[in-house]
Amino acid sequence: ILELSNVNYVICHLKGEQDFTVIENYKFSHFKDIPKQRLNELKNKLKNKEEACIHYYLNELKYWMELSIHFLDINHFVLIEKKLPQSFIPDGELLNIVLRASHRLLESDNALYESIDIIGKSFQIDYVQLYRFDKSTNEYQIDKIVEWKNNNFYDKNIRYKHINDLYEQLTHENTIILEKDSQHTMKYFVDYKMETTLIIAMRYKNGLLGFIALDVFQNKRIWTKELVQLLQLFTNSLTEVMVRNKIKLEVEHSNYRDSLTNLYNRRYFEQEFRRLSSSSTYYPLSMIVSDINGLKLVNDSFGHVQGDLILKSAADLLMSEKRDRDIASRWGGDEFIILLPNTTSDEVQEVVEKIIKKASKTYINFIPISISLAASTARGDDIDLEKMFKDAEDKMYKQKMIESPIIKKKIIQSIMQTLYARSTVEEEHSKRVSELCAQIGLAMNFDEFGVKHLKTVGLYHDIGKIAIHEKILNKSGKLSKDEYKEMKRL
Repeated sequence: ILELSNVNYVICHLKGEQDFTVIENYKFSHFKDIPKQRLNELKNKLKNKEEACIHYYLNELKYWMELSIHFLDINHFVLIEKKLPQSFIPDGELLNIVLRASHRLLESDNALYESIDIIGKSFQIDYVQLYRFDKSTNEYQIDKIVEWKNNNFYDKNIRYKHINDLYEQLTHENTIILEKDSQHTMKYFVDYKMETTLIIAMRYKNGLLGFIALDVFQNKRIWTKELVQLLQLFTNSLTEVMVRNKIKLEVEHSNYRDSLTNLYNRRYFEQEFRRLSSSSTYYPLSMIVSDINGLKLVNDSFGHVQGDLILKSAADLLMSEKRDRDIASRWGGDEFIILLPNTTSDEVQEVVEKIIKKASKTYINFIPISISLAASTARGDDIDLEKMFKDAEDKMYKQKMIESPIIKKKIIQSIMQTLYARSTVEEEHSKRVSELCAQIGLAMNFDEFGVKHLKTVGLYHDIGKIAIHEKILNKSGKLSKDEYKEMKRL
């Protein structure tokens, strides 16, 4: 918080302690510069639960301002104060508004829109947008987090362009003021209809997180130094909330998400099942249990990288039929589970059939995706996770016993067809070896089943060549050392 808000001092009073302690430049020391009268005044205000966001002068320390006070109990609080430039003497009323909005913002994670509403109306702003920079590709993008509009403002076509240039400028400047019809304004906006816009950078640890844009549509606005500095104070609090929420989401993601598929994990699923099953509001409650067919064959033949692609694809298939209120999770290994509140047995069966239909048309690197699925539905006060899961799992494994051999055969056939398409020589060679194996079996008096088995082994004996580049497979001359080494991997 110190680094984020450029705070000079943090005054702490702990329960049972007689004196106040201060963190100054990240070190603990006694704070003797503030008169005891002032400390007693603060303590009395806190005890009486009076308005804590006030401003005051101290001759020794020029101008100070409270940013926020965190109540733990009557005698246990932390007071965060920020030293402002000596030249800055803000309007008392606007300052109190900024402090009130900042305090409300830091007090609750759900007060973001409410705080922006206080600032927008008090500063007579028509449109406020909060953006986060995102560089998922080589180009910067902006993700709108919050949008606030004055009651008299209805424009919905404010769009930014040249985001990389905007990012670069905000890297070097804390604020950008744009005026209507100026060349500078046209650089960043598509169809700009404002009179003026103030853009304030949101920084954290010397990095640029995003920006807040405050647009005035109806009247000409002069952004004085005083107004800009007041709004920068509020932006500091916004930045803290952004960082806090980001950290919170990251922690939740690591605790409740599967890192490979990005589905919820088993821990989260069990937690949500307890919540949903405890209220009749969500009845009937249905569950889909699913398992990927042939995954071990894929892992053994092509490695776990290919197997992971199959898992991700299966997760995508499940998510494609998931409604907003449904919860899809990776149960473990190649098993997935979906919880569907307010869903009848007929409705859940429709979802199952849609997923199976989509899976039958899905291939990952020539390998077909096959998922065995089954569902169970319960209602009433006797809903039990273990019972529902076992019911669906038993049905699924009966289905899997039928489907698994079929999908394994399909995977092998798909591999061989892909290999033959890459090299006609391999196709001819495999057929010749298959026929020779059958002849050897007949010569050795094998029964019909044994001859058929030998014929199949001969046909598939080079199946591992699917992992070899076709340039090597089709090379007419002698293999190089590296190429020969690649072939020996089989």
